[in-house]
Amino acid sequence: MQINKNNRNNRLLKELVQHLYGLFSKQQKRGKRYVKQSSKKIITDLKKGKKPTLYTILSIALISIGLFVFSYYQDPYVVDNTIPKKTTLTACKIHSISDGDTVTAHCFYDEKNTRLKVRVWGIDAPETGQKPWGDRSTAYLKSLITNKKDVSVEILDIDRYHRYVAKIYQGEPIEENDLGLKMVEAGQAVVYHQYNSDKLYLATEKTAQNEKIGIWSEPGDQQNPAEWRKLNRR
Repeated sequence: MQINKNNRNNRLLKELVQHLYGLFSKQQKRGKRYVKQSSKKIITDLKKGKKPTLYTILSIALISIGLFVFSYYQDPYVVDNTIPKKTTLTACKIHSISDGDTVTAHCFYDEKNTRLKVRVWGIDAPETGQKPWGDRSTAYLKSLITNKKDVSVEILDIDRYHRYVAKIYQGEPIEENDLGLKMVEAGQAVVYHQYNSDKLYLATEKTAQNEKIGIWSEPGDQQNPAEWRKLNRR
């Protein structure tokens, strides 16, 4: 009876190790390598009929903890640079904001969680190095995306840095929710005239200039981020 019980325990333990290894094999390379080596040793010991030792139990515990840690910290979103132009993704979340015209969005596309690096279409915000204007622009964009509400991403192009050039809307993809337009309206970005000749954007920028809002409150290179970049190439 004792032998049968030990065999059953060994079989269950072996199945557990194999199951954990199977799960772990989908994780990052470092974790996969560690688990593969540990699992092979445990399974080899079990095949030889050895009783589970303290080493075996601790190994299983470490593998379980490792599985939890890797699963917890693994980014479930994958980069996808194949989304076609004129695609509008809804119910996205803004994951991070780099500056006043560049964000990272998390969206669901083609039955998978997708991470998109997005350059906001039609505007050009002061760079981070243009103190304090770059910081103010970034802070204002963050204020527009409140409480991690859903946004819509309307993809229009892909730039040379492999970022999606897109309009971002707070909620539904309608004009009054256009975050790029709101940035221009608040004087936190200029219209990117090289790529944007939209009359509404131009009129909105003109109003901000006349009312001396944001970057238009005083003369300076914050009113021409593109020229500043040319003069301050890394």
